Amino acid sequence: AGLLAVAALAITRKGVRAVSRWSYAGALAITLLMVVAFLSYGDTLMDRFDGLVETDVLDSNNGRLLFWTAAERMIKNAPLLGLGLGTFEPAFPMYAGRMLPYIVDKAHNDYLELMAGWGLPAAISWLAAMAWCGVICARGYFVRHRHRIYPLIGTGAVALVAFHSAFDFSLQIPAVALTFAVILGLGLAQAFPTRPGRKWQ
Repeated sequence: AGLLAVAALAITRKGVRAVSRWSYAGALAITLLMVVAFLSYGDTLMDRFDGLVETDVLDSNNGRLLFWTAAERMIKNAPLLGLGLGTFEPAFPMYAGRMLPYIVDKAHNDYLELMAGWGLPAAISWLAAMAWCGVICARGYFVRHRHRIYPLIGTGAVALVAFHSAFDFSLQIPAVALTFAVILGLGLAQAFPTRPGRKWQ
């Protein structure tokens, strides 16, 4: 997702014909690497994807559908104020369709867990702010003439985290959250033109 966002912006700015041969070579190399990786670990990857959306939790305790359903019930129960940030673990047994033989402390979906904890207004506001940061970085890539690689990388980071957060809890891992914050901060810092008198329109 991150690479696709970066490639889409790069091609949009330069135009397909203006993209250098090295860019095509790099894209081809990455594609071949991904194909080789999929051929080597395809079965394991597909098993992992099956586990992500496994609906029969009686046979697979890796199923996320139970977690997502519980989070949806939490949201319906307290849509405005939520249950409180970080309360998914103690609240899960009350909203789960069935008991599990282990502690469930994450919804494995940052969007649902945030809405369940903060409530819809606060969660939507925070998510909109993150999306706006991504838009600023994407636009900064087009208005900057120097150092535009930084807003480009910031846009890719937003796309990557946004996609992965739908299946896991990326931003709840301190190392991931810190790295993402640093990259996004660099992207935002270089997203505005620096020449005097030039307006950011």
